[in-house]
Amino acid sequence: MKFIVSVILPLTFALSCGNSKEALKNEGSQEKPAMTKEISKETEQESQDYFVILQEAYGGLEKEENRVITNNKELHEAYGIINRFRRPGLPVPEIDFEKYNVVAIFLGERSSGGYSAEISSISSVKNDLVINVKENRPNPDENQVTAICQPFCFVKIPKPDSKQAIVFRKN
Repeated sequence: MKFIVSVILPLTFALSCGNSKEALKNEGSQEKPAMTKEISKETEQESQDYFVILQEAYGGLEKEENRVITNNKELHEAYGIINRFRRPGLPVPEIDFEKYNVVAIFLGERSSGGYSAEISSISSVKNDLVINVKENRPNPDENQVTAICQPFCFVKIPKPDSKQAIVFRKN
């Protein structure tokens, strides 16, 4: 019984929310756009390339929050949040903040597994840079792990024009 409680239960919990997707590695991999959508010219929108840095189901914030990270200090603070229960912790990526910003999407606490956060598209609309946030939910017909998760996603985006406001839309 002690074996089950001390080994199998923590292992099950750790693996249930560890839905890790690290799209960019620091060691020499080439960046690839996560998604680019073509938008018709009639809506006066242009699609934007973006790069998924990190997407996981465990380690985010308790409350829903979207952040635009514009410097290394803010990036280290955000990684401090997701690394607070990880040892040794995930490495903080090198970002050229002269050219890029990082968008951090935190969905808040969820009572079961199967949730994930992602950016479905980024587009320029007049004076706004619109970031469409998608919350993927578990399939109600499938069994889910009963574990508290805090899904999050970090995405690198081209630095918007100084005139553009960043607007988040939830799909």
